[in-house]
Amino acid sequence: MTSFPNVELRLFDESSFTCRTIGTFLTLNIDDVKLVFFRNSEVLKEIVLRTNVSINRLSSRVLAITLKKDKPEKNPVTHLVAFESSRDLLRFLSCIKSFDASISENTVDSGLSSFDKRTDSWSAVQYFQFYSYLSQQQNMMQDYVRTSTYQRAILFNASMDFRGKVVLDVGAGSGILSFFAIQAGATKVYAVEASNMAAHCNTLVQANKLAGRIVVISGKIEEITLPEPVDIIISEPMGYMLYNERMLETYVHARKFLAPHLRQPIQSAKASAVRKNELSRANHHNPGARINDDEGQPMDGTMSGSSPDADSPQSDDELTVDDGDTDVQKGEWRTTSEDGATKRSNRAIIAPGVMFPTVANLYIVPFSDEALFAEQSSKANFWHQQTFHGMDLTSLRSAAFAEYFNQPIVDTFDIGLCPALPCVHKVDFRTVSENQLASIDIPLHFQISTCSTIHGLAFWFDVGFLGSQREVWLSTAPTEPLTHWYQVRCLLGTPLFVQEGQALNGHVTMRANSRQSYDVQIELIVPGSQTKITNSLDLKNPHFRYNGYPPAPPPGSHVRSPTETYYANLCLQQQLQVQAQSSTGLTVPLTAAASGSLFAMHPATAFVQTSGSAESALAQAPLQSMQMSPHPVTPSPLAVMTQANNPTVAASHPPAPPSTVLLDPSAAAVSGLFCNPTVPVVSEDHIPHSTNGWRPDPFTME
Repeated sequence: MTSFPNVELRLFDESSFTCRTIGTFLTLNIDDVKLVFFRNSEVLKEIVLRTNVSINRLSSRVLAITLKKDKPEKNPVTHLVAFESSRDLLRFLSCIKSFDASISENTVDSGLSSFDKRTDSWSAVQYFQFYSYLSQQQNMMQDYVRTSTYQRAILFNASMDFRGKVVLDVGAGSGILSFFAIQAGATKVYAVEASNMAAHCNTLVQANKLAGRIVVISGKIEEITLPEPVDIIISEPMGYMLYNERMLETYVHARKFLAPHLRQPIQSAKASAVRKNELSRANHHNPGARINDDEGQPMDGTMSGSSPDADSPQSDDELTVDDGDTDVQKGEWRTTSEDGATKRSNRAIIAPGVMFPTVANLYIVPFSDEALFAEQSSKANFWHQQTFHGMDLTSLRSAAFAEYFNQPIVDTFDIGLCPALPCVHKVDFRTVSENQLASIDIPLHFQISTCSTIHGLAFWFDVGFLGSQREVWLSTAPTEPLTHWYQVRCLLGTPLFVQEGQALNGHVTMRANSRQSYDVQIELIVPGSQTKITNSLDLKNPHFRYNGYPPAPPPGSHVRSPTETYYANLCLQQQLQVQAQSSTGLTVPLTAAASGSLFAMHPATAFVQTSGSAESALAQAPLQSMQMSPHPVTPSPLAVMTQANNPTVAASHPPAPPSTVLLDPSAAAVSGLFCNPTVPVVSEDHIPHSTNGWRPDPFTME
């Protein structure tokens, strides 16, 4: 039983439009589904919450409880309840919902937006505060893969999708996407941003003299209005594992602002065929990869576990739209249907180029990583101590183990850790509803290609911009340049050994929570056996495992001796450089004995051996290499001394350009500088990166 003190209760008379006070300074008790108002043990009013009762929030402290009569000719009875504080009112609404969800769905209308209904207030405050920092906007903007892909997608489709159009930027942040839309020829852009970053965005707009074309609106998409419909929606709504932060629901909600002809309900058969054709186009962005498209995988742009029919369940803010005229009134555009009713919609659309991004693919694949599993296990082993400062910690070891393995791991990895082809889960932002994004079920079917120990599932996503002129894709795959999304891996508490050719089935269930994230449930099953492994993970609480190094290939990947291969390539490179110098007429004086070969091939191991002094080897074959460590290679002391003490060598070898250094091979062996002889080394003012070389700062929200 929950009590609320200092409550005032009044009865509203609809016929006379007056209120009669029943009592002040009352105590309200919630007993099961019954509201009891009393003072000093005297019960003044009881209200039973049935399906004919509705509760509506009128202000921060006042709500209305309306009892509808069975007979339509009788007026409903309405009581007004004033609480001592807005906190008490919110606590009352939460209590009502917790007692009986079926009643609360029909009973409670809190007057809140769909965002506020699905989000805890503390989570929203933390979320918008995070994005109000310029440092976090910078972290996203300097993800050049992300930013450049968005710019190319917009500019490649400028003439048909943006030129002369009205654009809506959902969650504009710094406004970078709005500027891209202007570059593409948009007439006007509405940049909507709910955090305090809206002020900085407006500063940039003013400084770039675009105040007349970019209109910055401070507020949530679910709560603001626009003076006119828009032609295209742009946004960057993806979080870790695609769905984290639940901004995809906000992005989909924004469809209600599209022009009426762009948001008509899909006509079943014809539209379904169109959607299938468009998604088949989306599959061609990576023709070299085979993806499992087993039964249960949505191939028509809908979410798995949902019906492809256009009449899928709608969110609270969705209304059906009939053909009608657009009406602008009170600063808000609406659609008037044939029967005169004014309606709005964020229903499905089928025209290409009206949402950027347009579609997304979430990829899921098993992985084997003994090091990661051992790393997480060792953290929990701290709680296995029996004499920690005289205290036994072992009673919490199981809880600690569960906590560490309930954390998704945000990092990058080598694709060689994955012994199967990925399953793909598709979503089309033009057709999916908000309700479908709140509950996601993904069936899994894998065919194991190598005997492995499965330690968990890895996730990454691609998003496609299906423009009218050109398709552009942004990928967060481990095979592509690194982005600030990295990849996500979900560990299993118990590893699973699988044989080559064996099937592995299961499913991933994602349930949205009020913390702007998802509770993830994983289940893997080996067909024909009793083996079933499950784990639950909290996507809101990831472990960010950034080490700043390119991911290493899985152990056992080498088919030859890496050391011999390295030095063979190293000396072969020196030979090629000597030959190149000879062919260009350069004289290479020898300071060592004229007789005797510098290079000899060992017949058994194919290992190239050197003879002669290090100075002569350096003089004849200046080495260009790239060190594999993150620090730049500098000339070894021996190399510097060689040029300084031997004017003849120095004269015949002009100073190396800034991008190269001279390195003595024997000094490299002594100092442990392992080099790649096929790529020139660079100086400190120009350090190259590997394919995944860009390392963003930790980005905890996405």
